[in-house]
Amino acid sequence: MKPRILLLLLLSTNISMAQQPARAPIPLRSPVQDKNFYLLSLLERVEGLRTVMKNEPGLETIRVAKVEGLKTAARCKPELTCYTRTMLWTDGEIGAVETSLRALQQSSGVFRNAVTAPMRASGLYQLHSKLNDGDLLAWAWKDAAQGINRAIAIYGEGAAPHYPDIDSISYDVKSAGFRQLVHVILTGVNEEIDAYPLFFHAPLQFALRLLEANKRDEAGRFEPMELGVNRSAIERIKTTRWSDYPYSVILVPGSGTDRLSWNISQYGRERMRLAVRRYREKKAPFLIVSGGFVHPSQTPYAEAIEMKKILVAEFGLPENAILVEPHARHTTTNIRNAVRLIWRYGIPFDKPGLITTDLYHSETIGSAEFKQRLDRELGYQPHETGRRISPFDLEFVPRLDSLQLDSSELLDPL
Repeated sequence: MKPRILLLLLLSTNISMAQQPARAPIPLRSPVQDKNFYLLSLLERVEGLRTVMKNEPGLETIRVAKVEGLKTAARCKPELTCYTRTMLWTDGEIGAVETSLRALQQSSGVFRNAVTAPMRASGLYQLHSKLNDGDLLAWAWKDAAQGINRAIAIYGEGAAPHYPDIDSISYDVKSAGFRQLVHVILTGVNEEIDAYPLFFHAPLQFALRLLEANKRDEAGRFEPMELGVNRSAIERIKTTRWSDYPYSVILVPGSGTDRLSWNISQYGRERMRLAVRRYREKKAPFLIVSGGFVHPSQTPYAEAIEMKKILVAEFGLPENAILVEPHARHTTTNIRNAVRLIWRYGIPFDKPGLITTDLYHSETIGSAEFKQRLDRELGYQPHETGRRISPFDLEFVPRLDSLQLDSSELLDPL
């Protein structure tokens, strides 16, 4: 059997065995919150569901305890951990909330309609889609609670993120100025607590404001992309004759630069030149340019946005031939996030794409070590690697597991 046919069979098997999520972008009202804590956004958006949760004794007990902890912390002496620790979720609290949520899932039709069904349709829990409703809900809650704890630990206490060089806290945690800022944030949440009536609101608001204070809103920038930076390309997708092309997309991974004042590196320019050549050879009808606000830390430039500007202004490509993916922070997520766009925007999922990059980068992506890195960092393979077409080009076939939300990466979770 030819390798390409075998890959397509593997893909079709992967799709048929998994639950089919909606082929549409996730609606985002508060992008940073929705992308990191999707379950919590679902819980707060249906008025009738708020009443159900307020009447659940276990959740009300947790809410009262968290509000009291907030008030106590607001009166603390100037000590950083005194401000942060009461907003962290303990194992006991996480377990108590899980018990209450499981009970609501069983007893309340309002809860099931507002939470359980949308969770499954979203695809954001794809790796766990075979769990029963109660277990899936429990997993999503634990993940959200741990995400809040992670945000507080990294951006309130200075804990090391997975990638310290680019994702770390923006302040000196030992300084009196930072302690004062955290106290100001905490007392602000306390002052407004009547506007946040649910059991998770105090810790969630504290975590979100710490992200905001550190200018770590990267996850929400340019959202909703389907109404902005990708709108014209999405319109063109609807009328594309896919049979005219051997590949669905040409993925151009970002490179980043080490100069704060530079908007693009020479590596990025060389990769674009290769991709433009493939586009003009009609290898695919669309380019996906991928790269966020990454190198150097707190750069003012999103690489994908800068690549699109250059492709249009300098290479003459039509804007509607370029899909922007401005959130990925690593090569692993360049691929993962591109697969997400392919699914969400209705691009054929059973058609291979092409990863086009410089020869050194391409060699890395095609290596066994890169597969191990994907398993280590993502926990799955976002694609099946196909044939090597040239030193610069690798075929890939997308996989649905890529839709999985990753709250361990607060700056690019979905």
